[in-house]
Amino acid sequence: MTTFAVGMVEVDRAPVPLPFHGRATRDGVDEIGQACTAVLSTPDGFEGTVAVISWPSGTVDVRLVDFAKGGDAYRRLERAGGMNIETVDGSWLGLIRALKFGDKDYPTLHQVDWVELDELLGSASEAMLLGHGATALGRFADLKAEASARHANTLAFRTAEGNAEMVLAVYALTRVLPILHDFGLAAPKGII
Repeated sequence: MTTFAVGMVEVDRAPVPLPFHGRATRDGVDEIGQACTAVLSTPDGFEGTVAVISWPSGTVDVRLVDFAKGGDAYRRLERAGGMNIETVDGSWLGLIRALKFGDKDYPTLHQVDWVELDELLGSASEAMLLGHGATALGRFADLKAEASARHANTLAFRTAEGNAEMVLAVYALTRVLPILHDFGLAAPKGII
């Protein structure tokens, strides 16, 4: 196991990928992908297994695959915590969006900025992501020329294809830390 921390989230990554049986998309067929898994845990008692799954079609997604224990707020990861990763020219490219409250009665994924992410982490989030192997950070439109207008200004990352550690760091930062910090409901900023 490789262990690292993202703020107050401990990430224990399994040393080798494992076969994963499931569906790459909600309406897809059952298939076998390769999953890099990690157990994420927090001081308030959450523990769950997250998988970075590479599918035969070339798509990659990140999802909670086992909720071992924790408060009800962490159950949101089962429904809204997924990430889709694109493979572009030998690199993985993904959006950096965090769970927070918007105009709904429950948290969903929203655009964030580096200040919000720094507050969540308690230190410089850009430096942390670079330390885990990000090769580029910035607006999605700056990292992918044909980015959709919907996500053009959303923060994004690029990392080497197969760098599950970097992707797990993004997941811990943008999905688990907001829940740990109660989505910032007591703070004026919105997520912390």
